[in-house]
Amino acid sequence: PPAAAAAVPKKRAAAADDDAEDKGEDDESKDKVPETYTISAKLEQHYAVVPAKLRLVSILAFLQHECFKSKGKGIVFFSTRDAVRFFELLLAAAGKEDGPQPLGDLPLFFLHGGAAQQDRTKAYLSFCKAPTGLLFCTDVAARGLDMPKVNWIVQAQAPSSVAEYIHRIGRTARLGAAGAGLLLLLPSEIGFVHLLGQHGLIMKEMSGDSLLLHLAPPAKNSDARMDTARHMATELQLSLERLVLRDTPLHDAAKAALQATVRAYSTYPLSMKGIFHVKSLHLGHLAKSFALREAPGEVGGHKGKKKDTDSQHSSGKSGQGEKKRKTFKESLSEEFGAGDGAMAKRKKR
Repeated sequence: PPAAAAAVPKKRAAAADDDAEDKGEDDESKDKVPETYTISAKLEQHYAVVPAKLRLVSILAFLQHECFKSKGKGIVFFSTRDAVRFFELLLAAAGKEDGPQPLGDLPLFFLHGGAAQQDRTKAYLSFCKAPTGLLFCTDVAARGLDMPKVNWIVQAQAPSSVAEYIHRIGRTARLGAAGAGLLLLLPSEIGFVHLLGQHGLIMKEMSGDSLLLHLAPPAKNSDARMDTARHMATELQLSLERLVLRDTPLHDAAKAALQATVRAYSTYPLSMKGIFHVKSLHLGHLAKSFALREAPGEVGGHKGKKKDTDSQHSSGKSGQGEKKRKTFKESLSEEFGAGDGAMAKRKKR
C-alpha cells in the first residue's frame, strides 16, 4: 500500500483525505491522547528553523546541494498555488540570466490545482519519467500519486495538519527505499515540532546556517566558510530582488504569492492558531522570502512609485489616487480583524 496511506491510522483515514475536516474542525484539541503515526524506518525526518528573510536563499541553497549536485529527485511543497507560480516564473527568469543558475541545469516541474488538467498530467508524468529533477507543487500532489525514486521531500511552507504532513512525506521512502524530508519553519512556529512529536513523529534539527553553508566551497576554517556562505547568500538574495524588480509579471507574481501566503494562515484549525497565527508574521521579512524589496504597505501598489505617479488622475492633484487605494496592511487588517500594531492602526476616537 502507499506509504502515506499506511501511515495514517484507520479511523483517521477518511478525515485525512478531507481538507475541509482537517482545516475546519478543531480535532487536535478534542483528542485526549494524540494518535501515533508509524512511518518507514528508512525515512529520515528533519526540520530547520529559518527566518522568513532567509527562507528563499535557504531553499535554493539546500536544493542546489541535495538535488542538483547529487543528481537526485525532490519534491518541494507549498501551501498556495501562487507560491508555486512565483517559483516557476522566478527560476525561468533566472535561467535567462548570464552566470551560474540557482539550480544549475536540473529539470524543473510545476504542479498545482490552478493548472489545466492536461498540464498537470504532463508535469506529473514527466517528473515520474525523469531520472533527476525537482517538482514544485501544492498539496494536490500529496495524495493519490505514485512518484518513484524521490529522495527528498522539502516542505517549504508548513502543512495545515499533522495528517497533511504525513501525506507529504509519504511521497518518499516508498516500497522499501530510503528517503528524507525537511520541514522549514519560522522561529514562531517551532511548536509544530512538538506537536508532531506528540504523534510519534521524531524530528532531527538542521541548523539554518547548515543550509546556507551549501553555498560556500569546502574550507579548512569553518568560520571563514560560514562568512563566505553568508556573503554568497546576500549576493544571491540581492540578485533575485533585482530580477523581480525589473520583471513586471514576476513582480506581480511575487506580490500575489505574498498575499496568498498570509491568507493561508487563516486556514489553520483553532488548535494550531497558537503556532501559526498571522500576528506572528513579520511582513517585511516575509516579503523578502519572495524577493520583494518594498515595505508591506507598498505591496498593494500596482507598479511601484513611478507607475503610481503615471496613473494618477489628469486633474493634477498629486497623490489623489494613492489616498483612495488601500494599502496591503489595511487589506490584511480587514481580513484578519483588528490585528496588532504591526498590522493596522486603530482610528482615533
